[in-house]
Amino acid sequence: MQISFENSSAWTSKFTGNDVGFFSLKDDGDQTIVRFLIDSTADLDIHVVHDIQLGDKYRKVECIRENPSDPLDNCPLCAAGMPSKARAFIHMIQYTPEGPKAVIWEKTLSWVSESLIPLLKEYGPLSDHLFKVVRHGKARDLRTTYNILFAPPTSCPPEQYPKDDLFGDFKVCGSFVMDKTADELDYFNKTGVFPEKDAAQPAGGQGDTFDRMAQTPPPSFAPANEAFSQFARPERY
Repeated sequence: MQISFENSSAWTSKFTGNDVGFFSLKDDGDQTIVRFLIDSTADLDIHVVHDIQLGDKYRKVECIRENPSDPLDNCPLCAAGMPSKARAFIHMIQYTPEGPKAVIWEKTLSWVSESLIPLLKEYGPLSDHLFKVVRHGKARDLRTTYNILFAPPTSCPPEQYPKDDLFGDFKVCGSFVMDKTADELDYFNKTGVFPEKDAAQPAGGQGDTFDRMAQTPPPSFAPANEAFSQFARPERY
């Protein structure tokens, strides 16, 4: 179907949720410029999930217990002894050679407390600022850490790093995290699979292991590997 230029932005806005990927820096020293879409702790997208194996893939599925005090029997996976864990799915814009991308960074709550909350306290609403993320650790190194540096407007002019709504109506639950009913989870416990109608759900769930996109910003953006002499850092860093 051909559309006019005037209508193209509406179609792009409507379907950007389909383009959300996992944030990933591939190897030691890789770095990129990002914008955290977190203005307060209320913006943290936190889910209690179970890790399951579905065929030859590992997936995350939402725990259907609503409160920690709920009986384990309320969730067939809990009742079967499968451990659950709370994970934060950080909504971000990553500035790549192809342009800005909507990405999710899956992290532990301890990482949020140690790394993201201090940024909120230091800078306020994070979506108003740009940050450089640097990876320290080779590919597949479980000891990998990340350094997050504030990128001042003098080094990263805001007009070169647009703050667009790239997520649309995207939801973590039902995409990166499988959303199942009690009956479907019970079916999985018995068979190791879900009903065929759900077989097309996308795979994913291990954000740091996905190499979905290039990591060096394009010429139209300020280089991510520029030496930022004016970086400010939170007091706790």
